[in-house]
Amino acid sequence: MSGEDQLWDNLLRWLASKGMDTSAENLPVHPLASSHPGAGRGLFTTSDIQPHSPVLNIPASALLNVYTLAPIYPFLPVDGRSPFGVAETIFPPLSASQLLALHIAIHRPTGISESTDPCFGPYICTLPNDFASHPLMWVLGGDKQAAKPDQAFWLNALPPSALVAVQAVAKRFNDDWETIVRCLKLFGDAFTTMFKKNIAPLISEENFRWAWLNVNTRCIYFRLFAKKSHRSNLTLCPIMDFMNHTRSPHHPQITPRIEPDVTGIEDSYKRRNPVLLSPANRSVRAGEELYLQYGGHCNTTLFAEYGFVDTNRDSFEGEADISDLINARLLQMGENGLHYKAVLEAERYTDGWKLYSSPSPAHASWTLLAALRLTNLDVPGNDQDRQDEEAYLKSWRDMLSGCTEIISETNETAVAEDLTAFCKTILERGEKKLDILDSRSKAFDGVGTGCWASARANITWLWQEEMEVAQEFLETACKAAIR
Repeated sequence: MSGEDQLWDNLLRWLASKGMDTSAENLPVHPLASSHPGAGRGLFTTSDIQPHSPVLNIPASALLNVYTLAPIYPFLPVDGRSPFGVAETIFPPLSASQLLALHIAIHRPTGISESTDPCFGPYICTLPNDFASHPLMWVLGGDKQAAKPDQAFWLNALPPSALVAVQAVAKRFNDDWETIVRCLKLFGDAFTTMFKKNIAPLISEENFRWAWLNVNTRCIYFRLFAKKSHRSNLTLCPIMDFMNHTRSPHHPQITPRIEPDVTGIEDSYKRRNPVLLSPANRSVRAGEELYLQYGGHCNTTLFAEYGFVDTNRDSFEGEADISDLINARLLQMGENGLHYKAVLEAERYTDGWKLYSSPSPAHASWTLLAALRLTNLDVPGNDQDRQDEEAYLKSWRDMLSGCTEIISETNETAVAEDLTAFCKTILERGEKKLDILDSRSKAFDGVGTGCWASARANITWLWQEEMEVAQEFLETACKAAIR
């Protein structure tokens, strides 16, 4: 029996001890190497499954979330509970992401050893151990013992929007790591009493990074609080987290269902079993891989958060974030650019400066059009006139409110010219970056080959997606596309 098969058997025995029926008839799935390169393992069916049938029914007690972990750490303030005597001004409650990553890091398996966690050890042992191809590792640095290509090169090879997204993920990690460091200092004695040893060596930044990436890439939305948008409405779910992502309707997608869906009583949320249903519109044959849709995310977000891009879409649905080009334009405009940016920030039109290929025809986002229409207004030439902001901004505000469709034909022509120039810039810089990726690929032959191949494929796809969007936009009459 292979090591992975042994871990699977251990997981099933543990789930059975939680009350789950793990017989072949009621658990018609098994993890295997995914059919998609770089996707790791996936979840495959072992028998035919009829449409809209239960595939998994995971006991609530087998989930890792703030509800199941909080009792293990009665001295910690966590979302939904603050221990007596711990004021939020001293140490705010830990979020689900922070608590789960802390717990998993403490009980990370070492080598072939099993996890030390008496509660969730068999599940923690099934978590992936290698995140070398995840872009967060390029920012923070990976395992020093592993030979890897130049991670700085990968970061520099990213499209600007992807680099910004990766840096945002890195900031979240660093913020959570700082919180955990403070937590260990403030509650160190309580941890020592609980574990009968100093656990600080177990919570190295490397271990926490591994745990944090498992939480960030494998958690699902799971309502634990009455407020649907609560930050800790998430959970780790055994078996289900083997499923890979797709948006293609031609791949069988599992639908999570949590019943009963009651409202108003928080405790009822915490005791529900997640049930996963087969697709409603088709049966699933034995040997097919099952998928989840992680959300309606663009590839830039999927790459920054999960470390992959979705190449399984049936139609091209790309987008190109040109925020860096707009910001550069505003900077070049000097004092006028600063004024324009202040107006856009005040009106909340500084996010989502994007071009989309779908739905056809290729088009610009409303916030991008608003920004370009503003920057192509004639700014009053002196400070006195500029103080009368409402007067010269009236045509722009009328357009935003729908009182008029456009500001003027002259303004629309200028916007179309800007969009054309931006698209050409996207194509030019994309071609240069792809040439660099091709020229450097030979230097990485035999060095972290799998990691480099995955990184190169993902980065190439991101550039090609932006370039396709730009090309589609250029092939559409810009003036017509922005109407």
